[in-house]
Amino acid sequence: MRLVFKVLPILFLLYAFRSGTASALSLYDDVRDWVRSSLTRVDLHRVASALESEYASSGRFPADFGEFIDETMKKVGDDARLDSWGTPLMLRTQGPHYELVSAGPDRTHMTPDDIVVEGRGERAM
Repeated sequence: MRLVFKVLPILFLLYAFRSGTASALSLYDDVRDWVRSSLTRVDLHRVASALESEYASSGRFPADFGEFIDETMKKVGDDARLDSWGTPLMLRTQGPHYELVSAGPDRTHMTPDDIVVEGRGERAM
């Protein structure tokens, strides 16, 4: 997927010559945000899996979400606490229910473009 970020600029330069710069830049931004959203969804599901394992073994979610991510989610070259736009991920919990939230392209939490993964922790038997 990261290769896409290297190839896209070349493709969009070619598109710009044919369709005009403003049109190409708009399309480039849309595709870049789509790729970032896809990568963020994958990352959120990895974190959700780790959270559910934590809940199954301890009966609770981690008290310090940032520390939990640092200890369990190793992301080569990137900070696993951040989404694809460089905004910190947010964890909201209520009992065994949780929501993992990325602020999305606008980099502002609690707006319509947020990317949310919901789940429920289950105790191991």
